[in-house]
Amino acid sequence: MARRNYWQTAAAQRVRQVAGLKDIDQAITKITEDLVDGLGGPPTDLEALARRVDVMDIRLDDTMLVPGELRELSEGLVVFLSPSLTKTRRRFTLAHELGHAFFEGTGRRPHPSRELERLCDKFAAEFLMPRRVFVSYAGRHPDLPRVHELCQRFKTGLLATLGRVSDIYRYRAIELWDSKVVWHRRLSVPVLHQVSDQLKALYGEAGNEVIELYEGGGYSRWNLEWEPLGGENHRIGLLYPA
Repeated sequence: MARRNYWQTAAAQRVRQVAGLKDIDQAITKITEDLVDGLGGPPTDLEALARRVDVMDIRLDDTMLVPGELRELSEGLVVFLSPSLTKTRRRFTLAHELGHAFFEGTGRRPHPSRELERLCDKFAAEFLMPRRVFVSYAGRHPDLPRVHELCQRFKTGLLATLGRVSDIYRYRAIELWDSKVVWHRRLSVPVLHQVSDQLKALYGEAGNEVIELYEGGGYSRWNLEWEPLGGENHRIGLLYPA
């Protein structure tokens, strides 16, 4: 099966044009650095950031069927959020909608697509955890205890923070509920099966063990840290080179 080419939509082209860079992640990082410059933090002042992307107000709406939405009203752009969201989820949702506001302010409204939502998720991660600042707090080799510290520092959820660590440091991360993988980052399907099998075989509430993974025609050694994530048989794992 041919591999899908990502970042081919008009929205992705817009990001590249605004930043003047071809790589989509580098382009989003550059745009975000300009937008959050001088805002202080962490955590990022999202209300101040909203004003920089011409969002006039942020309001709660208990009738919403989705977590958040950017609406164009007579007074301008307004973000509406569901009041049922946790604090960290509300911040991520707001940051995601500010990604949509970036597109509103730089040209025609992009056609709705899965890729547009992924781009706004990338903007959200950069808004909440700006790369340079995040790395300065994460250090050279962040582990699970450091991930929890980063959650507190940046006011972000555990999975969002794990995803950020995985993307920047090329670590792998997994969430396992009973025998089902419900979330993972940077794992191919063959390696995903190996990691989930390893996690199922590990005992104890939390721990750290060196495992071997077979990929690319050979074996490599990885540190696997795991811990419970609320509820019985619900775990997360973080893998980084041994």
